[in-house]
Amino acid sequence: MKQRDSSKGLTPRQIRAAAAIADPENAELTLKEIGEKIGVPYNTLVKWRMNEEFLEQTREFARQAMRGHLARVYNALAKEALSGKATALKIFLTHFDGYTERTATDLSGQVATGVTLQFDAGELSPQERAQLQDVTPAALPPPGEGDGE
Repeated sequence: MKQRDSSKGLTPRQIRAAAAIADPENAELTLKEIGEKIGVPYNTLVKWRMNEEFLEQTREFARQAMRGHLARVYNALAKEALSGKATALKIFLTHFDGYTERTATDLSGQVATGVTLQFDAGELSPQERAQLQDVTPAALPPPGEGDGE
């Protein structure tokens, strides 16, 4: 009889397969190649991927693998935001609780977009705080310009 992981209802073999699918080292492999690598037939992996518990376990393994990269990603995003790149600044401030964008239409049908910044810079160094204070809406380039995209 197959043993099941009591927390997820998955067999140890399914858990190993979910881990292999989520493993960044296998990112370039097809599902068939992953199956061959771990000894699970392709058709079985396809069937398991229709199981919500299996998918959730795979997503959890992927989240765990990506957590190791978060610090570098946050640092790169902060560097781009501090250099004045509008898209990076918007993502940074949105993610770190403080940026809201409002769109309003007046009676004439004109659309106006307003930006409100409510950012707690308490965890930033004095130099970083000064750089953020220098980036005002007037200093930001028009949308689509200066984003590096």
